[in-house]
Amino acid sequence: MLFYAQNQSFSYEYKFVKDSTEGNKIETELMVLNVFSKGSQFYSKPLAEADSVREAEVEKQIKEGNTNIDLTKLALKGKIKHMVEKSYPDYHVNTFVKLGSDEYIVEDSRKQDWKISPEKEKVGEFVAQKSDLQLCRQNLDCLVYNRDSNTRRSL
Repeated sequence: MLFYAQNQSFSYEYKFVKDSTEGNKIETELMVLNVFSKGSQFYSKPLAEADSVREAEVEKQIKEGNTNIDLTKLALKGKIKHMVEKSYPDYHVNTFVKLGSDEYIVEDSRKQDWKISPEKEKVGEFVAQKSDLQLCRQNLDCLVYNRDSNTRRSL
């Protein structure tokens, strides 16, 4: 996992279709993008918050002397159950996937060919450009910033 100081964090709504045969059933999830000088992390905000609540509950029960930790009262939150990390400058991507109680790392070294349009959009205090990426038969439409300018990242 990437741990660096001096990061920027962005929250945004992620829209996706779980089942390609039901393309009209669009789901949403609030996601977090943490950007560091040497990489980035992308994960579900509700899932991260639920993980924090579970950790606090485990600590509480241990302090109370419970030997059988009970987390059945805590609902599982978040629709996106994996985290994605990207390292710079090579743009190597690792996806952390949980299956049951096991966690796996899926490495992806495919080159990502972004198409950056000249069209710009102001998002809060950030200036971003529209971009497009074809990846895994999916079209991803994003807003990106130019690292070489004095603007900051905005997605």
